[in-house]
Amino acid sequence: MGLKNEITMTHSGVLTDKETGKNYVLVRFERPDEGKKPKKVVFGENGEKSNLPAKNNEIEIKVPYFEVALNNGFSDDEAEELIAYLREHEKEIIEKAKSISSFLHIFG
Repeated sequence: MGLKNEITMTHSGVLTDKETGKNYVLVRFERPDEGKKPKKVVFGENGEKSNLPAKNNEIEIKVPYFEVALNNGFSDDEAEELIAYLREHEKEIIEKAKSISSFLHIFG
């Protein structure tokens, strides 16, 4: 099974879990839900009709722990594929996150 080409990936700088004190990078994958079609129709007070846009499917995974923090719309198989991708690119992602964190310290 292959993932759709419409998936985008973003990640945070280095974050610290307040409970455990462990550092991690939060990686977020998103894709349009249902081919960008409207999800539902809403009728207003005057009977006007409006289509609410589809929301994105989203999943957030903590690196280097590969723990799924949020999953809305990705199957278990897709989540495993994304985790495998993150495992392959773990060092690169962490290095980029460190550079973001270093830059952000300038402002604070």
